[in-house]
Amino acid sequence: MTKKLVPVVLLALAGLGSCSRSARIEVTPTPVDSTTFYTYSMSSVYSLLKVVPKTVTMNVATGGAIVGNSGTIYTFPANAFQTAGGGSVTGNITLSLSEYVKKGDMIFSRVLPVSDGQTLISGGQILVEATQGGSKLILKPGYNFTASIPQLGQISDYMSLYYGYNENTTVSPINWVTGTGTGTATRFGDTVTLNADSVGYLSAGKPYAGATNQAIALTVNGLTFDDSDHVQAYAVYDNYRSITPMLRRYHQKFTQDSVLNVPTHFVVYTVYRGEFYAGISSSVTPLSGGSYSVTVSKVNPITFLHTVNGM
Repeated sequence: MTKKLVPVVLLALAGLGSCSRSARIEVTPTPVDSTTFYTYSMSSVYSLLKVVPKTVTMNVATGGAIVGNSGTIYTFPANAFQTAGGGSVTGNITLSLSEYVKKGDMIFSRVLPVSDGQTLISGGQILVEATQGGSKLILKPGYNFTASIPQLGQISDYMSLYYGYNENTTVSPINWVTGTGTGTATRFGDTVTLNADSVGYLSAGKPYAGATNQAIALTVNGLTFDDSDHVQAYAVYDNYRSITPMLRRYHQKFTQDSVLNVPTHFVVYTVYRGEFYAGISSSVTPLSGGSYSVTVSKVNPITFLHTVNGM
């Protein structure tokens, strides 16, 4: 599968300089000191907050089990990999394992649980990449690996295995598709296990049952925008790992026809004149014709990521 993330339209404001009020200093991967003026860009925020993969070495002849950064357990059988052209592989290979199991990680890595525009209940999303000497490896025909993903919040049964494909879109660069392989997703206790016949973007998920799309408006307070500003808004559902991106904005107001009528927080963030602003609404159950609001204020983006991850 070709996997290439297409970034959200970005506002390039990053620069370098001293710590004076007029200086522009590129963001560092530590919480921002309140006495220092940092200049952000949307690209630097995404680079700072995106999921960092766990990289490990595995002997292809023995396979083995690996625990990922978020507690997912990956199990690879012996001699399971080949080159992209079908050649044999021996010795050590490199595995890169990324896990998108928290809502903030999904948002700021731009790996959302959305399938052909439909919001999914997610059991977790992963990216598995295998290489040797910088060359891509794939699973041999007839070989599967498993990824056992711990569940957060309410646990849902009857999920399917989805495969992630790159889409040329700025809204949700990864589109999740089911029924394209022979893998499965099964729940046992508080764990959902993916049994997959290929590496790449993989997830467990299912559409909502009993929830319907609502047409709502969301007003952003705290700043005055024009259409050249890049403001991102999401409906983040309270009880499951589910997120709907808000698609249309005119100045201060977003409109969306597909927000579900389940308990929801609205999450909004932007880079405005080099500084990161964000906000989260109170919990509401959206209804068609409803008007809701969220106020943004200047905040440390790392702190904001942790807040959204805790939702």
